[in-house]
Amino acid sequence: MSDEANRIVQKLWNYSTVLRDDGLSYGDYLEQLSVLLFLKLAHEQTQPPWNQDLPVPEGYDWSTLANSMACSGWCSARPRTRFRIPPNSSA
Repeated sequence: MSDEANRIVQKLWNYSTVLRDDGLSYGDYLEQLSVLLFLKLAHEQTQPPWNQDLPVPEGYDWSTLANSMACSGWCSARPRTRFRIPPNSSA
C-alpha cells in the first residue's frame, strides 16, 4: 500500500476513535462512513470525464454536505449530529 493510502486509512481510523469517544459504535461509524463514501463517489461521477447524472436528490448530495460544514473538507471537529439520507417519499 502506498504512503498516501496508509495516511488516508490512518486518518479514517483516527476519526473512528474520535466518534467512539462520542458514543458512536463501530457499526454506526461504518454506516456513516459508507454513506459519506457513497456521496463522494457519486459526486465524482458527475465530474469530467464521466459527466453522469447525480443519483442523489438535490440537497442530500456531497456538495451540500461539504458546504454545510463549518470547515472545508474533512475536519477534526467532533460532529454532534449524524447525517442521514431520508427514505424515499412517495410524492
